[in-house]
Amino acid sequence: MKLGRGRIFTLVLSLVLFSTIAFAVEEDYQVYLTRGNSYYNMGLWDKAIAEYERAAKAGPDNSVAYSSLGWAYLKKGNLDSAMINFDKAIKLNNKDILAREGLVTAQVSLYEQDRKTFSYMLDKAKQEAEKILEIDKQNVSAYNQLGLICFYKGDYKNSIDFYEKALRLRPKETSIHTNLGWVYFSQDKIDKAVEQFREAIIASPTNADARRRLALAYYKQDKIEEAIYESRQAIALDPSYRAAYHNLAAFYARLGQKYRGQGEIEEAVSAYKDAVFLNVGNPDFHFALANLYWEQGQRQKAIEEWEKTLKLDPDYEDARKSLESAKAGG
Repeated sequence: MKLGRGRIFTLVLSLVLFSTIAFAVEEDYQVYLTRGNSYYNMGLWDKAIAEYERAAKAGPDNSVAYSSLGWAYLKKGNLDSAMINFDKAIKLNNKDILAREGLVTAQVSLYEQDRKTFSYMLDKAKQEAEKILEIDKQNVSAYNQLGLICFYKGDYKNSIDFYEKALRLRPKETSIHTNLGWVYFSQDKIDKAVEQFREAIIASPTNADARRRLALAYYKQDKIEEAIYESRQAIALDPSYRAAYHNLAAFYARLGQKYRGQGEIEEAVSAYKDAVFLNVGNPDFHFALANLYWEQGQRQKAIEEWEKTLKLDPDYEDARKSLESAKAGG
């Protein structure tokens, strides 16, 4: 059947218009995605989400927009929305590695939020990580996540095995050394823990978490001065690191005990004053400092510290007895 010139023109025009519209939609998709990536890299999660949602509407059959949305929601802490979008991406592209990695991360994070309620999430995360390795046997993230999942399950042997596989692929990855060190620490294999934490710091001297954990390992080895040094380094790198402050206070208290045992009372007082400064809400630190002041003959300071002890813990019987004795002239 022959087409008339008018019909041919109409058909050609329709094809041109369709191609133009399709190109415009694809162009919009790329613009939204690029803009979303820029906001994502700046840590502006809400703005990134808005652009990725526009990209998803412009390109509903493209998994990248949904995967990107998932990661933005994950960074924002909205785990439910993150998992919904990762699932959408995977349905569109079964081999979307970034979406699968994000889904594993979200599932593990959900477990970490409430380990009792979401204990089943570890099995889901394990299955997902194993699927990643079916697609990409060299995927470092999957080995790292499997190491963490096995650690949470108490399977230290396989946890170590997965972390070591990850390190063979990426030997200078600071987070993997840190994670492996924590497995050894949890097994009380402190020398091996120290080795891994040191490797983590060599790989990334600004890794505050590795320094805090190294400090805990040194404390286990009774290397108090080294523990204090690494804690201070962790705080210098991250002044908001509350756990590092808490640990440092405990280390100073231990140093105070050490000095007191050696009869170095002035040094012990200084150490406990640092402990109290870092953790003013700990009644034990105030009580120990009060006792040291009493030994120095500083009666009023001792009384003040016993009073602070009882204010923090009204049932602290030793502090009550000491305070009553001091006030009675004992």
